[in-house]
Amino acid sequence: MTRNVVKRRLREIAWKVITAEHRNGIDVVIRALPSAASADYAKLDRDLHKCLRRGLAGSGT
Repeated sequence: MTRNVVKRRLREIAWKVITAEHRNGIDVVIRALPSAASADYAKLDRDLHKCLRRGLAGSGT
């Protein structure tokens, strides 16, 4: 059950970042480490925003 909660949270955050950047047609793979299970939504949001913005900036699309 914890894995599904983390998965849903990460999916929602990623969707918000990608749509805010107007990036259609890209594939993103996110691998959550076991420590993500104990992270709250705000921590996941900060960390994933940072990673996705850095990745999208370098994607060239």
